[in-house]
Amino acid sequence: MINPTAGKRVVRYEHWNRRAVTQEFIFPNGEFRTYLLLETDKKAVIIFPLTSNLDVIAIRIFRVAANKEIVELPGGLVEENSNPTDTAKRELEEETSYMSNKMIRLGTGIWFDPASIKVNYDAFLALDCEPCKRGTLDDDELIKTERMPIGEWLEKIKTGVVQDNKSIAVTLLALMKYKKLRQYL
Repeated sequence: MINPTAGKRVVRYEHWNRRAVTQEFIFPNGEFRTYLLLETDKKAVIIFPLTSNLDVIAIRIFRVAANKEIVELPGGLVEENSNPTDTAKRELEEETSYMSNKMIRLGTGIWFDPASIKVNYDAFLALDCEPCKRGTLDDDELIKTERMPIGEWLEKIKTGVVQDNKSIAVTLLALMKYKKLRQYL
């Protein structure tokens, strides 16, 4: 298969290190098509936090695109001079008031939506999570921590309470890769 060639790229809007970009592509038949892409220069992390008794630590957060509160797993962007593992630890503490010294990378370079969003994330499993002092949240992070047994979390996914695709994908990775969770597959 012959891939299209990238052509003219124009940044249409930029805010908080996120950009809306139009990107032109030239297809093998000579046709030009323009696509709207969202991008950032930063990688993201998504964390599947588990306590020692297999409770999931999730968050309830207002998301502007959905215009409602969403139940999801914690995560965030890797800051300059940081790395994905340290970011996962920091975001877990900031967003949930839980900490873990056992971070297991479940996957790397996972695309949010490769059709229109030029950013990917690394997925982590945080084991033996314990309560700690909450870190500093961003001004727009209106977050409530929710702790629940893994069975309840999976039921929330099954019934559509959890609608966040990255949380569902990272849950599946955790179920497949962590031996103690395979019984829930």
